[in-house]
Amino acid sequence: MGDNNQGEYENYVLGSEIERDQISSVTVLDTLSDISDMSWDVSANKDGSVMAWVTADPDESGFYDLFIAGEGGVKANPDCRYLFAGYENAESINFHDCFDTSDVTTMAYMFYNCKKAKQIDVSGFDTSDVTDMSSMFRSCTSLETVDLSGFDTSNVNNFVMMFYGCGNLVSVGIDGLYIREGADTTDMYTGTRWQ
Repeated sequence: MGDNNQGEYENYVLGSEIERDQISSVTVLDTLSDISDMSWDVSANKDGSVMAWVTADPDESGFYDLFIAGEGGVKANPDCRYLFAGYENAESINFHDCFDTSDVTTMAYMFYNCKKAKQIDVSGFDTSDVTDMSSMFRSCTSLETVDLSGFDTSNVNNFVMMFYGCGNLVSVGIDGLYIREGADTTDMYTGTRWQ
């Protein structure tokens, strides 16, 4: 999946005219069979292999449910900085094991300021090449649970402010979470019950 913002934090959703704070949910799918006529190409090569679309949220006027799909799943860009940052009204972000992160090297600020999300399922993420997880969940103030038990953090050297400000976080599945010698963990849990 192409990152139209080149790793920068902008207000708009994947090159569209929809603002990030208008998204109430994000769902990643592994088929293009049911895509909307209003979908747009978000693939890195602009070949239609990854498409995105929105549908109006029936419960919230002016808000949208975002769908991102590719046949067999969606391949993430190596740079996932700020990818879902600022989706402050998204109550759910669902990857359904359809988001291939095997080439990702940075997840810094990936979910920054997702204020309403209570749970973000990253259990299927391949993090073996990731070196930067700084501020990954920073300011996710409603986040209650996140399962990192499957994370390979052997190459991560930056954990700065990873959970900063996650005051409602009650469960972090970190069994086997490895922090290498010399890795920067400054303020990793500041503002949480583990500070």
